[in-house]
Amino acid sequence: MTPARGADRPVVPLTMGSPSYRCVELDGVGMRVTEALFPPGARLPMHAHERTIVAVMLAGGFDLVFRTRRFDCPTGVISVEPATEPHANRIGANGARPLVLEIAPAALAESLRSCARAVSGPAAFRCSGVGGIARRLQRELRRSDASSLLALETLALELLAAIAERGERDGDARGRAGWVARVREAIHAHLDRPLRVVDLAEAAGVHRVHLGRVFRARYGESIGAYHRRLRIEWAARELARADAPLSDVALRAGFADQSHFTRFFRRTMGVTPLAYRRERRG
Repeated sequence: MTPARGADRPVVPLTMGSPSYRCVELDGVGMRVTEALFPPGARLPMHAHERTIVAVMLAGGFDLVFRTRRFDCPTGVISVEPATEPHANRIGANGARPLVLEIAPAALAESLRSCARAVSGPAAFRCSGVGGIARRLQRELRRSDASSLLALETLALELLAAIAERGERDGDARGRAGWVARVREAIHAHLDRPLRVVDLAEAAGVHRVHLGRVFRARYGESIGAYHRRLRIEWAARELARADAPLSDVALRAGFADQSHFTRFFRRTMGVTPLAYRRERRG
């Protein structure tokens, strides 16, 4: 391990702590694609990577902790770790299986310069369509025919382009529709009661179809999915903070019953509510 320039943590391989992984170097596009597997409950102390990391969580999840920010990265979330940026990882109860693009600094400065802004800072977000691309990359990693390298290169570029386009749509949406931020604030302010798109659209002064399209362009998911995810995230904080029965947390989070709550919680967080509480308390 070598010290990172300007950092106080070691630069280590992405696969540190992973007992099983697949990795292919894509020299033609300045990237490396890796599918890694991290065991449940593993803790990776503060470290950094030589390349910028863009990871799509295929299964399980982990916490991504930077000096001043922390991100939950369950199944379906894309995370960004800029080159030489110190961070730590806490692997969840179900382990973690990320599909990762490791992007060389030279590529971001030259051939992939148009994508550099989208991966310039620590982040975790969802982006429509990226999950499917990551699954196709995973399948190609397990093949070894004459078309594999070409397929991996084109899919890796497609995934990176989708993330960059999301950032561009964000900028367009901000410029064209400042009201969408107020809609988001209204959703945050009323998590404790049902919301209707027609009410949000009327308050924003736009057509409900237009509202949904612009909201998805800016935040990467539908209004309904966003509202549900926020309720799940609120419930996760309650599970870690208090000892209330799961059924009470489910009702307060707006779910009809505990089984309904458990199904959506596991889909979002990668573990059941009980497993999440035990992990956090542990």
